[in-house]
Amino acid sequence: MNRIFLWLIATACCTILSGVCLAWAKKNEPSCIAFSYDDLSAIRKSIKAGKTDYLPAYNQLLKYAAQLLETQPEKVTDGDRPPTGDVHDFYSIGKFSWRNPNTPDGMPYIRGDGKYNEEAFGDRYDLTRFETTVKNVNILTLAWFYSGDERYAVKAGELLKNWFIDPETRMNPNMKCAAALPGVNDGLPTGIIFTVMLVEMTDHVQLLRLSKSWDADSDKNLRKWFAEYKTWLETSDFGKIEKAAKNNHGTWYAAQIVAYNLFIGEKDGMNEEFQQAKNKLSSQVMPRGELPLEIKRVEGFHYFIYGLKAFNVLANGLQKFGYDLWAYQTPDKKSLMLPYKYIIPYITREKSWTSGGVVSGNARDQIIMIKQAAARYDLPESKKAVDLLNAAMKPNDIGQLYIFK
Repeated sequence: MNRIFLWLIATACCTILSGVCLAWAKKNEPSCIAFSYDDLSAIRKSIKAGKTDYLPAYNQLLKYAAQLLETQPEKVTDGDRPPTGDVHDFYSIGKFSWRNPNTPDGMPYIRGDGKYNEEAFGDRYDLTRFETTVKNVNILTLAWFYSGDERYAVKAGELLKNWFIDPETRMNPNMKCAAALPGVNDGLPTGIIFTVMLVEMTDHVQLLRLSKSWDADSDKNLRKWFAEYKTWLETSDFGKIEKAAKNNHGTWYAAQIVAYNLFIGEKDGMNEEFQQAKNKLSSQVMPRGELPLEIKRVEGFHYFIYGLKAFNVLANGLQKFGYDLWAYQTPDKKSLMLPYKYIIPYITREKSWTSGGVVSGNARDQIIMIKQAAARYDLPESKKAVDLLNAAMKPNDIGQLYIFK
């Protein structure tokens, strides 16, 4: 009797401990919102099993990452001194800021749409340095995740510390001097859109947390930077203006707040974020699924996808906190399903796009978005769209490594 009792106790304890261990493992898994951690894990398993599906993209990733091991970190302190006088402030002109053709010195600058001014990407300004840093962190982290080679994790950590943590080289957590229009203003609220890149970077840093080369102090300091940047977004005049934007800028602002809350472990205020997200869906999505403020742009298709991606990321982030924007329907029956029903026939070429721009863009992003939507809605043409987009991607496209087939 005693043996049976002891066996039952031991079995119960093992069951409880197994459950605790499983819960702990699940809790410590990356909570990615721009892409699927489960997909990446499945791809890694496929690579380790010696399957060739992802081999060209994997080899390309390692080739690129190996080159990055030899590069020097970019610094926000390089380039022109910002109008604030603080070299740690991010400084750039707007991508659509152009020299005035009607004045001898090109001042004051004027704003156009549809064509980038290459000057914005030059060495005088921080935009390219910032984009390069974020892109390289993502590449190196992905290379570590798939290969297990800690050299890549170490280098990714070096870049993160250089741009966000080290006192001599760190960027101040604000965008006061972003998207400047020289001769008119020192920066614009719209410059906050540049930090949308950080949403996906925080997903990659969550992967990096699984590496022994990314230490707890560095992670703490990076979370501190994001907490300070989120505070600036929420309290600055620029942030408040961007929050109220009626187009993708307002949605991406909301997506950034939710993503940074997730990254730093902040749970307060999420009910308010959900209410605001519902309001944005109601005001931006039309009954047939159009996003009119995006379609009217010169590159209307690009901005439609960009605006819809903001809703995807926002919905994924809110879901991590228990709020389901994917399932939400406005009183007049509008939901996130409608923009997909609207745009997919153009992606499959069943309809001809007659608004601004052409049907093209980042196939990786579109595939991820459509797969996420198809998992929640009845979208019978989604498979055709995904197949066409997959066919458009080269086998060695690193984007393949985010999409489990």
